[in-house]
Amino acid sequence: MKAMSEGAAYVQAISGVDGLEGADEVVLGVDTHLDVNVALALDSLGRRLGMLKVPTTARGYERLLRWAEDFGPVGCAGIEGTSSYGAGLVRHLRAAGISVMEVERPKRRHLRRNGKSDPIDAEAAARAVLAGEALGEPKSGDGRVEMIRVLRSARHSAVKPVQSLWSHRDDVTLAPPFGAPTHGWEEVAASMERGASQFTDGENTGFEILEKYVTPELAHILRIERAKARVGGGEEAAPFALRVTMVFRPEGGEWKVMHRHADPITERRPAESVIQE
Repeated sequence: MKAMSEGAAYVQAISGVDGLEGADEVVLGVDTHLDVNVALALDSLGRRLGMLKVPTTARGYERLLRWAEDFGPVGCAGIEGTSSYGAGLVRHLRAAGISVMEVERPKRRHLRRNGKSDPIDAEAAARAVLAGEALGEPKSGDGRVEMIRVLRSARHSAVKPVQSLWSHRDDVTLAPPFGAPTHGWEEVAASMERGASQFTDGENTGFEILEKYVTPELAHILRIERAKARVGGGEEAAPFALRVTMVFRPEGGEWKVMHRHADPITERRPAESVIQE
């Protein structure tokens, strides 16, 4: 008898399934989130092979793929949120030659009946592929659509999740609406923390895209961001707007922010306004 693969040994340990020396074809189901993906593997007969949780990073995507391949050749993956949280994983699997299908997230009535569970949702995604009930191939997450997704994620996130949208390399730059420009990830992250401490009881109220440009290697966007918050020592929340320029580049299959500049100049001003008294 052949030696049991690492994946099959893991299954025997957590599921009590014996005799799985390798599946003829593996079908993956993935429940996606901002920071973590939960994957479940089935064989072509619908038998559970194992479950894995990985971070939403290039290293996490590769770990998921290698784990699945321990069970046998991966035929297809059913993924929730292919145009949002699952976009990076979709690109990684496609680059490895794996077919990807988009599956529908559980409806609210199902959540009330069964209770939300990431492994259950991942298994439902895999079984939707086996049953031919997937929605079809996802649209490409490259270029403008994926960049807009990153912007929307940043607009609705707290400081730590926003930092995960940035490149952590030494050449990143940040020019905040107050304070000096910073260079290098450590300084940029510290500046973001300082800036966030000046805003409380805030909410984003919208943004207006003025210009955007996307190539396979680089993207930039110019927009007006609108929000309401207590700023500094203010006693009441007040509306404000920022003119923001952001530059992105692809890293590990995902668009990452490499530069952000924000200032309060959102309307035409006289030239003399640049003079500091």
